[in-house]
Amino acid sequence: VKIDIEIKIYPTYSGAITALGKGEFDFGRFGPSSYILAKKENNKIRLLCMEHKKRKKRFKGVFIARKDDNSITGISDLQGKTFAFGDQNSTIGRYLSQAHMINKGIKAVDLRLFKFLGRHDKVALAVAAGDYDAGVVKENTFKKYGEEKGLKQIGEFPNVTKPWLVRAGFDLPLYNYLKKGLLALTDDTILKGLKQNGFLPATDKDYDFVRRGMILAEEFEQ
Repeated sequence: VKIDIEIKIYPTYSGAITALGKGEFDFGRFGPSSYILAKKENNKIRLLCMEHKKRKKRFKGVFIARKDDNSITGISDLQGKTFAFGDQNSTIGRYLSQAHMINKGIKAVDLRLFKFLGRHDKVALAVAAGDYDAGVVKENTFKKYGEEKGLKQIGEFPNVTKPWLVRAGFDLPLYNYLKKGLLALTDDTILKGLKQNGFLPATDKDYDFVRRGMILAEEFEQ
């Protein structure tokens, strides 16, 4: 079966969520929280598969600060500090990081200032530049900038790998064809082009702990 694929890039999380709910594209790669939000908008959106990292479904979000800042060694030290989050719809950049902070006794009122910067790399660079005392990024971003920019890890929490989704009403035979093809994909050249290790079957339950984190995160600014 020959399939031509037109790529659409949405500049914001919310734009992609709304577009998928309206069926403006057929399938896409989403973050866990974006999947949950999109599912709320249109319950007939379906999981296609999920990414894996060396056959694992979990990876980490990392809280960061500057190595030369001895006043911050853990989450509890964020009292009275400035903090950089990612996007307001980001799993790591907002929801799970805020849930983790709440569990550690830190809420918005305890920070001197916080801001959403939109992307993980912007957070890392802003903390490194001293614009914020601390921030939160995905594991790969910390590995990329940590040593080079003088950043240290002050906390971590688990996240689940990204789901690939199809719109409501997507053709079932084509859905099965795509799913089978992605799950069987082992060609390193193709996977490298997709920036993936590979794909695994996905169920809605894989994202239940993210749902719980999103509910808890609602208390962050209360």
